[in-house]
Amino acid sequence: MTQRNLLENSLDLLKTLRGPAKILRAPSAVGMPTLIENVINPSNGAPGAGWVPFGLTRGGINVVKTLDIAVRDDVDQILGAYDQDVTDRAYSIVTQMAEVLNDQTQLSVAMALDTSATTMASTSAVQQTMRFLDDGTNKTPESMWAIIFPKATAGKLFAFVFRRGAVSGGDKTFRFDKNDPASPPLEVRFFPVIATIIDTNDSYGRVFELL
Repeated sequence: MTQRNLLENSLDLLKTLRGPAKILRAPSAVGMPTLIENVINPSNGAPGAGWVPFGLTRGGINVVKTLDIAVRDDVDQILGAYDQDVTDRAYSIVTQMAEVLNDQTQLSVAMALDTSATTMASTSAVQQTMRFLDDGTNKTPESMWAIIFPKATAGKLFAFVFRRGAVSGGDKTFRFDKNDPASPPLEVRFFPVIATIIDTNDSYGRVFELL
């Protein structure tokens, strides 16, 4: 068997995920989607009802699942650990935005700025906006988030949809580079929705794929 045969066996390049990814947001009142069409139209890319485009990403996007695991190793009759328990789990995304929309949504959310902008006329009669550098609250705003990865085949995609997400702590660096466009950072941590009507396995969100 040739090297090419070995590589191509069970391989479908048309299902390869391509960047950049697209991110959308929605208020929790919109409700968890049951179909990907509730979030985005696979044919024309239009957002679903209640969903707002947050923008394209650049330089890659990491969707991270973190499991905290405690090892059971306190049994005298064996040497070494014999089992383990998941004590906590967390989900997050880390990326850079490729665009700054007219309403500066990415900038205000990613850097936790004041959410409201004041519109005014400058001395040259050109409209400008001003927003405060901080929103003064002790919690970053929450919303639903969707990360859309297009496949090589038109209309096919892979999507993560999270119920609750808020910008995480740490440094917020808006990078200006003479050789590269300025890009807002984005670090979002996701939290579960605790409700008796929601399955525990469904408390964080869902993954959709159009085959």
